[in-house]
Amino acid sequence: MSALSDGFYSRLYHAVRERLGAAYGISTSMQAVDLDLRLLLIQTAVANDKAREALAAIRAEYARLMADGLTAEEVDPLRRKFATRMSEQVRRAAQLAPLLLTFALHDFPDDYLATYEARLRDQGLSAINADVRAKFPPLPLTTVVVAPSAEGFEADCVIKARDEISRCE
Repeated sequence: MSALSDGFYSRLYHAVRERLGAAYGISTSMQAVDLDLRLLLIQTAVANDKAREALAAIRAEYARLMADGLTAEEVDPLRRKFATRMSEQVRRAAQLAPLLLTFALHDFPDDYLATYEARLRDQGLSAINADVRAKFPPLPLTTVVVAPSAEGFEADCVIKARDEISRCE
């Protein structure tokens, strides 16, 4: 998720903000619809006259991610970021307690924290890309546009509010 939309160096930020000047930011998240269904939510606010271009850029960038995978230049900074984040969480009791609870509830190995950085470092790019392809939705994406009108969009489902998303399965 981070390489796709986390910060100034992410793929979608470059595609929508840098190349098109269409948005101030863009975000992605995986959200549960029910116990077995997850959706990849890509959110950005764009001017009406740039919405079609922004949607096309998002689609193209996602297709490129699925076809070509991540690069070492994208993954290496994220490894450092995740290692630093984990180190910071471990140093603070208020963050460590829920982290340990999560590890216990999900049967993480006892040495999970001790081996975290080594596992980050040792995971190869091909394994990371295989994981992305396995866990991210396959193409084509179902596009849901939350807008007052669907005119001009190539949307698969039109809703007027986010809580209507289940209609678009």
